[in-house]
Amino acid sequence: MPKSETILIGGDVGRKTDGFEHVHGGFSYGKRNEDGNRILEFVEKENWPKMSNTAGEPAKRLHEWCGKMSQLLSSLTDRVKRLEAKDEKNLLEIERLKTDLESAKKGSKTLYQC
Repeated sequence: MPKSETILIGGDVGRKTDGFEHVHGGFSYGKRNEDGNRILEFVEKENWPKMSNTAGEPAKRLHEWCGKMSQLLSSLTDRVKRLEAKDEKNLLEIERLKTDLESAKKGSKTLYQC
């Protein structure tokens, strides 16, 4: 994978942080399932940055999310660039996780873009 590419992993992993406070903001709903645990364990292992989300925010503030998207993506991109894959094993783990997430979510969610 070229170093110029950026990998973003996101998903609803449930409401509780349960020991993952440094990689989970504690916003969302529902119970965490095994896929949510795998995402949190992976980002913790790789020391990826925690990003805030807008889940749980009042509806009147949700419109701000799209307006601030460029700032958020810029910040995330800068932070992710500092976290390069360490070796081939990490790249294989990233690809495996990506494949698992894509197959688990296939057709069950809609991606909304601003």
